[in-house]
Amino acid sequence: MEGKTFWRFVFALIFVNATQAQPFVDVATVTYQTFSSKYKNPTFGKNKTDLYSVNLLLPKPLKSGNTILFRIAAESIHSEIVSNSSYASQVSSFSVAFGYQWLSANQLWKTTVLGIPKLASDFKGEIAPNDWQYGGLAMTTYQLNAKVQLKAGFYYNREAFGNFFIPLLGLDWKPSERLNFYGILPSNYTIEYQFLPKNGFAGVAFTAPTRSFHLSKSQQEDYVRMDEVTAKFFANLEVWNHVVIIGEVGYSVGKSPLQYNRTTDEPSQRSFIYSPLKRNMVFRIGLAYRIRDLGSK
Repeated sequence: MEGKTFWRFVFALIFVNATQAQPFVDVATVTYQTFSSKYKNPTFGKNKTDLYSVNLLLPKPLKSGNTILFRIAAESIHSEIVSNSSYASQVSSFSVAFGYQWLSANQLWKTTVLGIPKLASDFKGEIAPNDWQYGGLAMTTYQLNAKVQLKAGFYYNREAFGNFFIPLLGLDWKPSERLNFYGILPSNYTIEYQFLPKNGFAGVAFTAPTRSFHLSKSQQEDYVRMDEVTAKFFANLEVWNHVVIIGEVGYSVGKSPLQYNRTTDEPSQRSFIYSPLKRNMVFRIGLAYRIRDLGSK
């Protein structure tokens, strides 16, 4: 890929950030996150939960300036009781997002629409109808001036616990060459500082993703719901030609993860593993192939 074709690809990726609320796009990402916490019921001991994720973005820029979007994402969450690893459980998800992004003739407006079908389950047995989730996102971005972008939209998903609808508002502000504020509330917000020329960024962030996983018949088809609410410090370092190392440390005040009764939507007593936890530290590392907004370097 070279010449005009390469730059069309780069700018198409940068335009995609209307759905990601960040001045860069990760074309491919692999991450590992872990936390350990004592159960609120002290007889259960201590929990350890490991999260593995993979994301791949494949945009197709068009001559009109619009972009066809395609994304593949997978996540696996392994939880166990530390004192007895035979008490362990794993839930996973696989999603394919596809959609379209329109760019206005004056290049001030971007509108993105995505459909996001997903499988989310413990996958113990054949795939069941309740393993499927269907959702989508619509987002409009307006470039107010060289330093400010405004965003508005909504996200919907048919979770294991029912309809999940979130209105979204965002404000991206770049007050200086090294300082950046960006995010979409209520799901995430970041303050980022460039501490090294071209390749070093650090800052603080707030994230609050929610997802759910349908369980098999052995668990009476309950579901696991994960509500992460985390404040964290992060550092990202580009080590070679868009390859970035990701490091994060944070503190979680969310509920993650919990098992719920599918008929009452109340916490279930069927599993010690997915019982309420105390607040805990969270650690995350990863590797990304990242294309950053050329104006931020």
